[in-house]
Amino acid sequence: MAKDDRIEFDLTSLPDKREFEINGESFGLRLRYSEIGDCYYVDCYDENDVLLVAGERLVYGEQLFGSITDPRLPTTPMVPYDEDQTENEVTLANFQKSVFVYLPTDTTTAPDDAALEAQKVFALSDDDDTDDTDNDDTDDAVSADPENPYGTDETVGAE
Repeated sequence: MAKDDRIEFDLTSLPDKREFEINGESFGLRLRYSEIGDCYYVDCYDENDVLLVAGERLVYGEQLFGSITDPRLPTTPMVPYDEDQTENEVTLANFQKSVFVYLPTDTTTAPDDAALEAQKVFALSDDDDTDDTDNDDTDDAVSADPENPYGTDETVGAE
């Protein structure tokens, strides 16, 4: 199996800013580390050094800037993961050792979506809307007055 291209950062001099040209697109990435959450963040710059995105957290197996719709962002997917798929997060202990930001060339080397979904914890509503219980995670007592959907002092914040 061919190895994917990867972006390497210098962790000894953070924040570390690198300039790249991938598939004819020029952009810059600045890597920062937060000791509080033991996580890395990336800022993205265009070819004119204009900040496009600040503080995008590196999340294992999730495409950088994947949830942002901006035509100025790189179209080449950048995904932090390890090619052996033994890790499940990006940390100080594993980043740039086993986990890198890769430019996947095909979907067979990127992390399996099913494996990634199994690692995530979702907070789901306990109401399936098929019963008569009132567990739909909403406060039905906010207001019975259709003229005032926000409630009154008696229903909102009053003690």
